[in-house]
Amino acid sequence: MQSLDSESLRKQSRFEVLPETLILHIGRFAFDYRLNQPVKMHTAVEYAHVLAVPRECLSGALDGAHSEAEDAASLPRYRLHAVVLHHGKKATGGHYSTLVRASVDDVPLSAEEDTATRWRSVDDHKITQISADQALDAAERVYLLFYVRIH
Repeated sequence: MQSLDSESLRKQSRFEVLPETLILHIGRFAFDYRLNQPVKMHTAVEYAHVLAVPRECLSGALDGAHSEAEDAASLPRYRLHAVVLHHGKKATGGHYSTLVRASVDDVPLSAEEDTATRWRSVDDHKITQISADQALDAAERVYLLFYVRIH
Protein backbone atom coordinates (compact mmCIF):
# COMPACT_ATOMS: atom_id res chain seq x y z
CA MET A 1 0.00 0.00 0.00
CA GLN A 2 1.35 3.41 -0.97
CA SER A 3 1.57 5.97 1.83
CA LEU A 4 0.42 9.53 1.25
CA ASP A 5 2.52 12.36 2.54
CA SER A 6 1.89 16.09 2.25
CA GLU A 7 4.16 16.41 -0.78
CA SER A 8 2.32 13.78 -2.83
CA LEU A 9 -1.10 15.40 -2.52
CA ARG A 10 -2.35 18.01 -4.96
CA LYS A 11 -5.62 19.86 -5.26
CA GLN A 12 -6.48 22.04 -8.21
CA SER A 13 -9.44 24.21 -9.12
CA ARG A 14 -10.13 25.64 -12.55
CA PHE A 15 -12.15 28.67 -13.60
CA GLU A 16 -15.22 27.95 -15.70
CA VAL A 17 -16.08 31.67 -15.83
CA LEU A 18 -13.71 34.50 -14.97
CA PRO A 19 -15.12 37.21 -12.67
CA GLU A 20 -14.79 40.94 -13.31
CA THR A 21 -13.31 41.29 -9.83
CA LEU A 22 -11.04 38.51 -8.62
CA ILE A 23 -10.67 38.39 -4.83
CA LEU A 24 -7.81 36.28 -3.54
CA HIS A 25 -7.93 35.32 0.12
CA ILE A 26 -4.51 34.60 1.60
CA GLY A 27 -4.87 31.94 4.29
CA ARG A 28 -3.16 33.80 7.14
CA PHE A 29 -4.80 31.89 9.97
CA ALA A 30 -4.78 28.22 10.90
CA PHE A 31 -5.60 26.11 13.91
CA ASP A 32 -2.61 24.64 15.70
CA TYR A 33 -3.80 21.39 17.27
CA ARG A 34 -0.61 21.13 19.34
CA LEU A 35 -1.28 24.48 20.99
CA ASN A 36 -5.06 24.05 20.74
CA GLN A 37 -5.50 27.60 19.43
CA PRO A 38 -5.62 29.63 16.21
CA VAL A 39 -2.29 30.97 14.96
CA LYS A 40 -1.27 33.56 12.38
CA MET A 41 1.06 32.52 9.56
CA HIS A 42 3.62 35.19 8.64
CA THR A 43 4.73 33.65 5.33
CA ALA A 44 5.66 36.28 2.73
CA VAL A 45 3.34 36.25 -0.29
CA GLU A 46 4.53 38.02 -3.42
CA TYR A 47 1.95 39.71 -5.64
CA ALA A 48 2.09 42.01 -8.65
CA HIS A 49 0.25 45.00 -10.14
CA VAL A 50 -0.81 42.85 -13.10
CA LEU A 51 -1.84 39.22 -12.73
CA ALA A 52 -1.99 36.94 -15.76
CA VAL A 53 -4.16 33.90 -15.03
CA PRO A 54 -2.10 30.81 -15.97
CA ARG A 55 -3.60 28.36 -18.47
CA GLU A 56 -3.44 25.65 -15.80
CA CYS A 57 -6.15 27.56 -13.91
CA LEU A 58 -8.56 27.74 -16.84
CA SER A 59 -11.13 25.12 -17.79
CA GLY A 60 -11.02 23.73 -21.31
CA ALA A 61 -13.82 26.14 -22.33
CA LEU A 62 -11.79 29.20 -21.31
CA ASP A 63 -8.39 27.90 -22.32
CA GLY A 64 -9.18 27.11 -25.96
CA ALA A 65 -6.58 25.75 -28.33
CA HIS A 66 -3.24 27.47 -27.78
CA SER A 67 0.24 26.47 -28.74
CA GLU A 68 2.98 26.48 -26.12
CA ALA A 69 4.79 29.16 -28.09
CA GLU A 70 1.83 31.52 -27.87
CA ASP A 71 2.61 34.81 -26.16
CA ALA A 72 1.64 35.26 -22.50
CA ALA A 73 -0.18 38.45 -23.50
CA SER A 74 -3.12 36.30 -24.62
CA LEU A 75 -3.74 35.14 -21.03
CA PRO A 76 -6.62 36.77 -19.11
CA ARG A 77 -5.16 39.65 -17.10
CA TYR A 78 -6.17 41.52 -13.96
CA ARG A 79 -4.94 44.81 -12.46
CA LEU A 80 -4.42 45.12 -8.71
CA HIS A 81 -7.04 47.43 -7.22
CA ALA A 82 -6.84 46.92 -3.45
CA VAL A 83 -4.89 45.10 -0.76
CA VAL A 84 -6.30 44.38 2.69
CA LEU A 85 -3.60 44.01 5.34
CA HIS A 86 -3.71 42.35 8.74
CA HIS A 87 -1.47 43.97 11.35
CA GLY A 88 -0.72 41.93 14.42
CA LYS A 89 1.25 38.93 15.54
CA LYS A 90 -1.69 36.75 16.61
CA ALA A 91 -4.78 35.31 14.95
CA THR A 92 -6.91 36.32 17.90
CA GLY A 93 -6.31 40.05 17.54
CA GLY A 94 -4.92 42.73 15.32
CA HIS A 95 -5.95 45.54 13.05
CA TYR A 96 -6.88 45.80 9.36
CA SER A 97 -5.98 48.52 6.88
CA THR A 98 -6.34 48.87 3.11
CA LEU A 99 -4.18 50.00 0.23
CA VAL A 100 -6.39 51.08 -2.66
CA ARG A 101 -5.79 52.23 -6.21
CA ALA A 102 -7.51 55.57 -6.76
CA SER A 103 -9.04 54.69 -10.15
CA VAL A 104 -9.98 51.60 -12.10
CA ASP A 105 -9.68 51.85 -15.86
CA ASP A 106 -8.19 49.87 -18.69
CA VAL A 107 -5.97 52.64 -19.98
CA PRO A 108 -2.32 51.55 -20.02
CA LEU A 109 -0.37 53.54 -17.47
CA SER A 110 3.11 54.91 -17.72
CA ALA A 111 5.41 54.54 -14.72
CA GLU A 112 4.82 58.21 -13.87
CA GLU A 113 1.03 57.85 -13.85
CA ASP A 114 0.95 54.83 -11.51
CA THR A 115 2.74 56.53 -8.63
CA ALA A 116 1.56 58.31 -5.48
CA THR A 117 -1.49 59.94 -7.04
CA ARG A 118 -2.92 56.52 -7.93
CA TRP A 119 -2.63 54.75 -4.56
CA ARG A 120 -3.94 55.51 -1.06
CA SER A 121 -3.37 53.91 2.31
CA VAL A 122 -6.59 53.83 4.36
CA ASP A 123 -6.09 53.14 8.05
CA ASP A 124 -9.17 54.02 10.12
CA HIS A 125 -9.64 57.78 9.66
CA LYS A 126 -6.15 58.36 8.21
CA ILE A 127 -5.83 58.42 4.40
CA THR A 128 -2.40 59.02 2.85
CA GLN A 129 -0.93 58.88 -0.64
CA ILE A 130 1.51 56.05 -1.31
CA SER A 131 3.53 54.94 -4.30
CA ALA A 132 2.73 51.94 -6.46
CA ASP A 133 5.83 50.23 -5.07
CA GLN A 134 4.56 50.71 -1.51
CA ALA A 135 1.34 48.93 -2.51
CA LEU A 136 3.45 45.84 -3.23
CA ASP A 137 5.50 46.12 -0.05
CA ALA A 138 3.27 44.18 2.35
CA ALA A 139 4.21 40.57 1.64
CA GLU A 140 3.95 39.39 5.26
CA ARG A 141 0.74 41.30 6.09
CA VAL A 142 -1.37 40.78 2.94
CA TYR A 143 -4.75 39.21 3.77
CA LEU A 144 -6.94 39.92 0.70
CA LEU A 145 -6.04 40.95 -2.86
CA PHE A 146 -8.63 42.57 -5.14
CA TYR A 147 -7.90 42.41 -8.88
CA VAL A 148 -10.07 43.98 -11.61
CA ARG A 149 -10.15 42.34 -15.04
CA ILE A 150 -8.40 44.14 -17.90
CA HIS A 151 -10.34 43.85 -21.17
